[in-house]
Amino acid sequence: MPDTGGSNIPALNDLLAPLGMAFSDNVYEGMYSIGDHQTHFASGTSIAKFPSDGLIIGRSLKNQGHEVLTGETKTQDDVPILGLHQQNPTSGRVVLYGDSNCVDSSHLQKECFWLLEMLLQYTSFSNLPIDLSDESTISLPPSGQLPERMEGNHLHRYSKVLDSHLGEPKPRPLPACPHLAWAKGEPLNISAPSNLYQHQKLLSVMDAGPMVVKQPNVQQRSGIAVERVDDWELPPGMSHSNQLDNSNAYPLIAFFSTVLVLVFFFVHVHKRKTRPKRRKGPRLKRFTRLQERFYGKFPSV
Repeated sequence: MPDTGGSNIPALNDLLAPLGMAFSDNVYEGMYSIGDHQTHFASGTSIAKFPSDGLIIGRSLKNQGHEVLTGETKTQDDVPILGLHQQNPTSGRVVLYGDSNCVDSSHLQKECFWLLEMLLQYTSFSNLPIDLSDESTISLPPSGQLPERMEGNHLHRYSKVLDSHLGEPKPRPLPACPHLAWAKGEPLNISAPSNLYQHQKLLSVMDAGPMVVKQPNVQQRSGIAVERVDDWELPPGMSHSNQLDNSNAYPLIAFFSTVLVLVFFFVHVHKRKTRPKRRKGPRLKRFTRLQERFYGKFPSV
């Protein structure tokens, strides 16, 4: 026998006991509708205990447990499958639903996300949709014996809630809630190192007074019109004298470069004209004399 199957109903009832709520051990199955929506209640359980001032919705479903044990189909009316309760005006809201297969991808036959959205609207914003508010509440029958854990089970070996002891397993103590230590916020331009952020130097317009537009100063120097640029228009470290000297140096550099190129070509041409003619070697003269001795002189062309 397995230690538990499906939902651990005894553990859920232990959690819901302070709220006066509990699930039963009956299993039901069938199709039902709420408003214009329809869904499938697949192998779910019913509600056994619920506060009397809450909203309890019931439907007609088949008793699946009775069908498995006896082989006979039995339909039961007003099976409590959905409960909604407001604890008090300053507390939260609790919703019980006996089946989760309609939102489970493993056993999904007909989805019920529309119902999940309605329940979230109620628990989060205390907004009860019209489809649920139009439902009439039903009364629960007197609750009998609630589901209990099977004797001799070894659920404590696998559970993270139960602690293994000799005899009856006991729940483990709840861990303490963590407390967060919030860091103190500091502006970035103060906490950041200087090599990552530096203030930009801006020109103060308010302290300098009204801006005066100056006409460019044109100076006549050696027949060339030179425009004078104000100091604030020049890059740092450069004055008017440097700018004028650099402008006069460019023609001199071009002139000397042209003279050097002309001298290079003149020397190269002069060497080619004064180069002596190549004389015939002594071996070639000996070969010519031997030919003239045996064969005579060849007529010249």
